[in-house]
Amino acid sequence: MKYHNFFGLLALLVTVSIGTTQEFNPSLTVSKKLTNRELMEDFQLFKKGLEKLHPGLYKYKRKNSIDVAFKELEQELLDGASVEEVFLKLSRMTAYIQCGH
Repeated sequence: MKYHNFFGLLALLVTVSIGTTQEFNPSLTVSKKLTNRELMEDFQLFKKGLEKLHPGLYKYKRKNSIDVAFKELEQELLDGASVEEVFLKLSRMTAYIQCGH
């Protein structure tokens, strides 16, 4: 059952990317640039979620290949990104895993 939490974690990641405020803020948009701290927090949550909860993370790609992809993604995020750009980058990473979900 814990693997079903993975998809909830991904949805949470998008929500967390918008900011850490307690209340919904409609002025925040997908074009909002995230701080490096926000980006790294989101990246670590995404990476840990995949490593701990994804049942087939290394089914189609070797661990060292996934590790390199994570490192490249982390470096891309250090350059700064908007919520929309983060979504696209994380989507590319999940496509790279090739699990079909």
